[in-house]
Amino acid sequence: DSVKIRAGYSANAEIVLARVEDAICVPENSIEFSGDSTFVYVLKSENETKQDFDKRSIQIGLSDGIKVEVKGGLSLGEKVRGNEIFDKKQLQAHAN
Repeated sequence: DSVKIRAGYSANAEIVLARVEDAICVPENSIEFSGDSTFVYVLKSENETKQDFDKRSIQIGLSDGIKVEVKGGLSLGEKVRGNEIFDKKQLQAHAN
């Protein structure tokens, strides 16, 4: 009752459609989409010169466009790989 809306003014609003709390989240760019399936690369082992990753299927939930909720297939504390970075020699090898 104490607030009046006037014509000609502008405002910003945020509409929350769904909310999840205490969820495991990963960056959206670390997820590989293949058909109806989603995968991440989980760190298996590492040493000073090399890291080994396992490709793992995960189940995802809500996304805010930056982070994605992981509903299954990943445990808290596991490390996932982001986008793979190729140098020019690796790109040429992949092209051949």
